[in-house]
Amino acid sequence: MNKLNLILRAISCGSLLLTSGSVIYNANQPEAVTVAETQSEDPNKIVTDNGHGTVTVETKPGDSHYVDNNVEEQTPVNATPPTTPQPTYTEPTIYYSPTAGATYEPIPTYRFSNIHDFERAYIYHCPQDVPAGEFHLPLPKYVALGYIGSYINYNDLQTAAIYAWTLIVGGFGGQTLEVYPNWAGLSSYPLVVDPATRNVTWKSYVSVSDDTKAQLETVSAQLQSEIKSLDQQYYAKCGY
Repeated sequence: MNKLNLILRAISCGSLLLTSGSVIYNANQPEAVTVAETQSEDPNKIVTDNGHGTVTVETKPGDSHYVDNNVEEQTPVNATPPTTPQPTYTEPTIYYSPTAGATYEPIPTYRFSNIHDFERAYIYHCPQDVPAGEFHLPLPKYVALGYIGSYINYNDLQTAAIYAWTLIVGGFGGQTLEVYPNWAGLSSYPLVVDPATRNVTWKSYVSVSDDTKAQLETVSAQLQSEIKSLDQQYYAKCGY
């Protein structure tokens, strides 16, 4: 190859470098080959066609991190699905701390649940002769004398005396006690009982006739006698 041919080839190669395509020089071929680059469907690949049936596929350097957002992520067939941890519940421990030194007495039980059955079972008995656990109250003292029942609503002399005497021996507190002689038709005039001496007097807030005074003196003496008689009977039977 003469010098002229070398110069012409050099000029030809220079002009080809100024074009938009790439020029590849093949020493075995007399002519330069224009190579066309095309973009493949994969953005990370470059496809080069040299025009003579040779296609070259190259990977873009530094672009291997490119991810096509249109490609759905495939889950492996044998992959285990993630599990969500379930909350656990622990039963709380309760501690009981009783008051130090506290004692608890059992609720007592009694043989009799009402006063009437209790009185019937122990009529003519003294209170001190009744065993423990029979009833929640002590035996009334009038039961020892053969009386049972309630004497709150008295309607005769004897019942009124038992009512007054029971309050006195039951601890009325030393106060005077008033009893109204309804049985004698004198409900407007209270009879006053002295719990210490058992003496009975009467009083009136209005002036009374001589007949009424005589009646009041009579019923007062009768009530006083009945109360003192109950005292004597009980003392003789049960003492104090």
